[in-house]
Amino acid sequence: MCRVLILLFIVFNVNLTFSQTNWQKGFDQGFQEGYCYNDIGCVSPPVPTSIPNIGSEYNSYKDGYNQGFAEGQSRKNKDASDRSNDSNRTRYKTSSPKFIDYVYKPNYEFAFKLVHNVQKGLDEAQTEMLKGNDDNAIYICKEILRILPGQVSANQLLSLCYLQKYKNEEKESLANLARYHAREAAKTKKYEFMVSMIENKLEEYAIDYAKKSKNYDLEVNNLNEKIEETEKSILNYKKNSITTSYDINLLIKDVELDFEIGLHNRVISSLKPILNKIEDGTIKEKKTIFFTYSTLASSYSSKHKVKECIKYATEAINNKINDEIGELFFIRGLSKSYLNDYYGSNSDYKYLIKNYKKMNYNTNNLPTVYNNLAYNLILQNKIKDAKPFIEKAIHLDTSKNYIWATKGELEFHLGNYSDAINAMSKSIVIKPTSNSYYYRGLAEIELGNKAKGCSDLSKAGEMGETKAYTEIKNKCNK
Repeated sequence: MCRVLILLFIVFNVNLTFSQTNWQKGFDQGFQEGYCYNDIGCVSPPVPTSIPNIGSEYNSYKDGYNQGFAEGQSRKNKDASDRSNDSNRTRYKTSSPKFIDYVYKPNYEFAFKLVHNVQKGLDEAQTEMLKGNDDNAIYICKEILRILPGQVSANQLLSLCYLQKYKNEEKESLANLARYHAREAAKTKKYEFMVSMIENKLEEYAIDYAKKSKNYDLEVNNLNEKIEETEKSILNYKKNSITTSYDINLLIKDVELDFEIGLHNRVISSLKPILNKIEDGTIKEKKTIFFTYSTLASSYSSKHKVKECIKYATEAINNKINDEIGELFFIRGLSKSYLNDYYGSNSDYKYLIKNYKKMNYNTNNLPTVYNNLAYNLILQNKIKDAKPFIEKAIHLDTSKNYIWATKGELEFHLGNYSDAINAMSKSIVIKPTSNSYYYRGLAEIELGNKAKGCSDLSKAGEMGETKAYTEIKNKCNK
């Protein structure tokens, strides 16, 4: 759970530090210039302690300068008024009244402590949230907002806390609170993306809830209908608004943003009007055609809709605008393997290997391509043919657990059980998987190490490998 939250913090770029260096520099300069404005020979008094006004950027020199200039002029006027009052009082000798200054003086010491206390509170709230103590974090953030309404970091934390609680408790009220505080944080322009990110996660969790429900099919259908209804309204709006190349460019910018934050349903819906115009010959601009096909291919790949991915990847390859199309060959090859089209998948991988440098391909590195080709051959029972490809993958990269796992599986099928155990052990050290424990367990049993093998098979079963229980029944319970 902590890893999910840490990832969200990286994506959201939550700024929980009251870094006032630039703001303070601007304030100091602004105060001095404001105090001595149009006053030749003026010497500014020491710059007072101050804090940014609500709505100011804490690290903005400009905001600090503007606030300092205004306070400098205010201080100048006050000092002039005080001198005038002092001068007038010296003319009256009949009494010595006590002067009372009714001008409001901010408690700068309190304000300075407030800033540091808020920072301390934000740090504590973040720590509580990462520990899973969402209620504690929410309480702290609410107190901060009571003192500083609109504080961006507190709203960001609250949005994440309510998102986390919604995931655990499945209450629509929590989802709405997550949305509300995301919108509050998004009032600061650079955090506008938070709204889409939160909506995307809420949709993901809603689908997870539906899968766990007894009325799974009904709830998924209802949810999908709601999603489709929303997408249709967006689609109709965009379809009616696309009339010029300017409209197309605006839509493409929207699509690029949606794709970047993982809203693949929306990407697919948004591109349909452009796709229709490409197919009826209205749009002929090559860059737009390639962008549409390649983005659809990637979006369908992300949604594991392999047939659609293959279709649009092929269209994009046929309409390429340069040679940097390696990713299209990779996702098409991967999709073909899911459909057991190993011949077609191997052809794409081999083409990618042959033209790797020409394509300037670096999304999935070359060892991964060799690994996938080797694994396809294992699935085709062409074990000996697979060996040089997996050896090449390991020669290029020894840090990937799945490459060692493919190596282990291959050695097991070749009857090299010690080599299989060695490879699977290396895979497990990097990242344990059920498949690695499964084949290591089988190899141990083949070498007569029944206790070790059965232990590994049991671990594989715990991690979700159902075949392990059949092997346990046949090889461990006798």
